[in-house]
Amino acid sequence: MMNYMDYINSFSKFKMGGGYRPGLERVKAALKELGNPEREVKIIHVAGTNGKGSTSAMMASILKQAGYRVGFYSSPHLHHFRERFRINGVPISKEELELMVKKVKPVIEEISKDPKLGRPSFFEVVTVIAFVYFAYKKVDALVLEVGLGGRLDATNVVYPLISVITSIGHDHTEYLGTTLSEIAFEKAGIIKENVAVVTGVQDKEAFATIEKVAKDKNAPLYAPLREAEWTKKEENLIKQKIDLTLESQFYHDLEIGLLGEHQIRNAIVALKTILLLKEHFPAVDEQAIRRGFKEVKWPGRLELIRENPSVLLDGAHNIEGIEALALFLERVKNNFDHLYLVMSILKDKDVDPMVRRIAPLASGIIFTQNHNLRASSGEDLARILEGEEVDIKVIPDFATAIHKAIIEAKSSDLVCITGSLYTIAEAREILLPGDQGIL
Repeated sequence: MMNYMDYINSFSKFKMGGGYRPGLERVKAALKELGNPEREVKIIHVAGTNGKGSTSAMMASILKQAGYRVGFYSSPHLHHFRERFRINGVPISKEELELMVKKVKPVIEEISKDPKLGRPSFFEVVTVIAFVYFAYKKVDALVLEVGLGGRLDATNVVYPLISVITSIGHDHTEYLGTTLSEIAFEKAGIIKENVAVVTGVQDKEAFATIEKVAKDKNAPLYAPLREAEWTKKEENLIKQKIDLTLESQFYHDLEIGLLGEHQIRNAIVALKTILLLKEHFPAVDEQAIRRGFKEVKWPGRLELIRENPSVLLDGAHNIEGIEALALFLERVKNNFDHLYLVMSILKDKDVDPMVRRIAPLASGIIFTQNHNLRASSGEDLARILEGEEVDIKVIPDFATAIHKAIIEAKSSDLVCITGSLYTIAEAREILLPGDQGIL
């Protein structure tokens, strides 16, 4: 007998058997039959090439600290499928997920029989489950992360309180377009008529595209990175502190639990969004803001998981993510005797410039291969640096590669494991076997 996870996994996934099927008609049809649960929830809709997960986590953390019951829908998961549906950081239980699947299954099966609609994809089914679950749990707010793009993403069936576009970069170009303007147009598809949009996009071409879409839809556009003033006060492998001025409010020694200057930009976008929603969430005060930023957790993003030697995990999976990681490592590497990298990257990414950008920072690199079917081999990654003066090892077995890097590093060294969220998920399962599920 098929259990609930077997049923969910029976649908086509992204890049595996036609799992990306653009169009909103199947999700809309399913939600209509289920009574449109997405209309029962206050939604913050978040898109962006990089930073949407971190920004969403920050907003959810602030609202939680203000006493609200906050849903958070994100993808992909690191360890367990149930992580995709969280309320105040706690994933959906097995029992409730099974109940949600029972609720949606008859509707999904009817839609699958309709030749005009066809069988939904994995992500479409999961998104329908999410809306049913968060409405069922009567959350005060739902931070809703886009899966891919925006305009034709399964989440784009909502009329949110506010829309957020964190950044625009080169990822999934085979689906979203090859220029930043084309990608920005797809992300800007989440902008709704008369609904404010906050963006952290800095590229002029991409911003102009978002600005035009917002104007066409009479959507007030806010670009807080243009108005905010901040000074970094402290940065280490655990936290960072800044002085920040935004909307004439001064936040002295604001502590942010996520690392890297890109997370400062994400924090500014998150804060601006929350401030614009004061009418809907009046309990948010400065204390909630400070505690939210300090306590925010987003595993696998510049995450220090052990010391002596220091081991840092980062899920950088495209050139913009690697650039952010490289800039961070350039600032902190002098605190260590040596930096060693362990890398595994998916072959459909822009692998060559990713490797070339970060390799010069390292005293040594181990190229390996995570267990995702799309992963590049360690040998293919190593060939990128042929002729370069870098100490390179190829260790195909992923666990062996990680353990070798840590064992050979001295207590004064830094080991950074990176290249993909799949890489980070496997690394966490190896190094932190008891730390999975609660985020």
